[in-house]
Amino acid sequence: MPGPTPRVVVAGNLSLDDTVNPGGTVPLAPGGDALYASLGVAAWGLSPTLLTLVGEDYPAEHRARIEASGVDLSRVRAVEGPTVHYQVTNFEDGSREYRWISPEARLAATSPEPGDYAALDGAAWLHIAAMPIECQEVGVRAAREAGLGYSLDPHEEYVRGQEGRLEAMVEGAAFLPSELEMRLLYPDLEALGPVEFAFAAAERLDAWHPSVVAIKLGSLGSAVRWGGRTVLVPAPFTPVVDSTGAGDAYCGGFVAGWLATHDPRVGAACGTVVAGEIVGRFGAFGSEPGLRLEDRLARVAALLGGLPAAAATGLRVPVAIDRLRGQAEPGPDAGHPTRAAAFI
Repeated sequence: MPGPTPRVVVAGNLSLDDTVNPGGTVPLAPGGDALYASLGVAAWGLSPTLLTLVGEDYPAEHRARIEASGVDLSRVRAVEGPTVHYQVTNFEDGSREYRWISPEARLAATSPEPGDYAALDGAAWLHIAAMPIECQEVGVRAAREAGLGYSLDPHEEYVRGQEGRLEAMVEGAAFLPSELEMRLLYPDLEALGPVEFAFAAAERLDAWHPSVVAIKLGSLGSAVRWGGRTVLVPAPFTPVVDSTGAGDAYCGGFVAGWLATHDPRVGAACGTVVAGEIVGRFGAFGSEPGLRLEDRLARVAALLGGLPAAAATGLRVPVAIDRLRGQAEPGPDAGHPTRAAAFI
């Protein structure tokens, strides 16, 4: 009989995005870090439980579209007031600007509260997306009380001046920051280029005792550190249509790959592949179908196969691909513990 599929809870926010691109504008599009992270999880065959609050104005058609993508919305609560609403402008030079349309306070007001974390019962993992730091602390406490592994994506506005609180949350976590957030944390490394910086920053984070660190570097991939070593997992070339949500989708893909194989290199490759899908289309869903599973697996295999020999010591790419396929398409031995152990 197939083993149980791991259930991942994604805590964060949904938003309505007025997305402005050089090629056009889409008003009130479904967005939010929790949505994109959930799509990254679902891309690898898991059914994420989205944990958030939305306003009275959240469109029913958005709920239907999200559920059709394989995301469980049974833990989404509606509250009085508006949903988080931004105008997101993507400029031709690759930069991006967020402008609040709803009051800024709605971000905290629609973040999960302590009682919402009853959703962790029976879950395998909690991903905590970028939220106000006090909201993230609620999630960390809930995960620790439940004895559950968790990943943390920090919010760039809660780095400087919040280092002590951030360190307390990172201990024991899979920490998944962006290069920008790490540069805010370590301004003295400003002169270093992206990869050299990420390796230095990841090593410094050893003092905070995370279980694993993956620093997102956009088109360069991600620097992954665990067990005292750091590896750059590259990203496939993808023409950028809309970069909104790519880092969040990376986090969801990382978690799914990590749960399937217990190897952070595979998690990073899975995250990079789904982030590439996100930047290659307009909005969370786009107008074209996503990649087939076999195409995603082929991209992961290419990324892992291209790692330097020293970084790939003991890495069995065919076994990793087999585990990912087994998670996405459960077979007779899906979830069998000896298969995971063989990879490690």
